[in-house]
Amino acid sequence: MKTTFKVIAAIFGLGMVILLGLHLFLQHGLTRTMRDVVLPRIKAETGIDARVGRLSINLPNGILYLNDVAVKNPDGFLLENLASVERVRLEIDLYSLLKQKPIIVKSIEVEQALLNVVRNQAGEINLNQLQAAAPSSEPLPYTEQPPPEKAPDLRREPPAPAPEPVVEAKPLPEVMIEVLLCRAKVRYVDLKLNQLDIALDLGVTGVNLSTQRDPSLPWGELSVIGSLGNKRTRFVTDLQMRLAPLADPQAPSFDLTGKVLEIDPRIMEEAYSKLGIRSAPFGLDPSIHCRGGWFQDSMVVLNLVDIVLEDKLADRLGGMASIDSLR
Repeated sequence: MKTTFKVIAAIFGLGMVILLGLHLFLQHGLTRTMRDVVLPRIKAETGIDARVGRLSINLPNGILYLNDVAVKNPDGFLLENLASVERVRLEIDLYSLLKQKPIIVKSIEVEQALLNVVRNQAGEINLNQLQAAAPSSEPLPYTEQPPPEKAPDLRREPPAPAPEPVVEAKPLPEVMIEVLLCRAKVRYVDLKLNQLDIALDLGVTGVNLSTQRDPSLPWGELSVIGSLGNKRTRFVTDLQMRLAPLADPQAPSFDLTGKVLEIDPRIMEEAYSKLGIRSAPFGLDPSIHCRGGWFQDSMVVLNLVDIVLEDKLADRLGGMASIDSLR
């Protein structure tokens, strides 16, 4: 009996050593693989320059950590990074990882996220330039050309060209995210518009967000709440979204409702100039409904207050100089 216990203890001890070694290998080897293989390939194929400071894993508990994640801004834009995250914590159900239908992500916690949206003096926005063309491949080395083919017999009809193969988009892996928590700052810098520079503090919460292909599954929920960082009464944001399982990113189904209050009127400066008006901070009431990628019965209500009419427009309207509110 003592021998049996010794054997069991030895096997258990060996298993712990192997598990610890695997844990250390994954913790340090994954970071090296991410830096040396994954990120360079992403840049070569998409032009997106990303970096990860450190990647670690707690294998027994199924927890993955990403630290100091950043995406560089495209060339020609102010600020070094387009986006950065101090830390991401993912907790995964290990059994579902083996089963893979679906992969259950118990929680995702994003800490200190920053998104820099920049419009340069040429009117270009960095988000639109992010998907830059991948670097062109090197020219192929010279090879000896095959002998020319014989001229076809014109008395016969040429064969019909072979149909091009239909490339089907690879479906997304089926994933269920039970809880998403994110604290983020969204900074908007507009160099074309009077050096506008504002930063919003936002909290994002999501529940039961998935990419499963079963249409009968309940929809997930996403909420975004926040305001202007240094003036809590400005850009007051309260948005709610119901999102169907996202099996096809090109054909989403969702309902988005809520309010954004006290928006800086400088954002509308170009439109106001064309209309011949000036306004105090305005608000938006979105009610957007999308089914399979098509909008249905959707609208965004614009709430303007303290509207001042320019002289030309005021003259056209019989001397009306201002409007208290307009919806």
